Amino acid sequence: MSNITEEEVRNIIVGFIKHVFEEVQTEGWKTRRNEFLIQYELESEFEVQEVADDFTFNRAMEHYGGDVDEVILEYLYPILTSFGWIEAWMYHLRDELDGRIRGLCYWNIWDDLDEILYTMKPTWIDNQFIFQKKKNLSYVKEILELDFDLK
Repeated sequence: MSNITEEEVRNIIVGFIKHVFEEVQTEGWKTRRNEFLIQYELESEFEVQEVADDFTFNRAMEHYGGDVDEVILEYLYPILTSFGWIEAWMYHLRDELDGRIRGLCYWNIWDDLDEILYTMKPTWIDNQFIFQKKKNLSYVKEILELDFDLK
């Protein structure tokens, strides 16, 4: 397996998030995603959320009353974390990292995606600190250039 720097991984993941955001802007995004997964011999049968092929980001905005935060949290997050898409994206950009033929997978990409999409927040419960995983909405909005204030 090839060496890959933390910066390269971050760029791959940020590029993936932007790619998914662009894809879900138009109808047929799910069909295109599935064709992409097939190209890299990955499956899409383990959907976290059933989303129709014509349910675009704009339709999600209508569905959630124009609340960008809600759309990102309830619509985009499940799509970003659906099985296989990040893995196919990484193989697309860095095919030398595809070690499946040798019985290896670059599973760290899931952990790296998780580190960008979520933060660990300490919470004081029953006289002890518990670390809870929280969605990192502000960073995802920054990546997508949706971090504006309409006030």
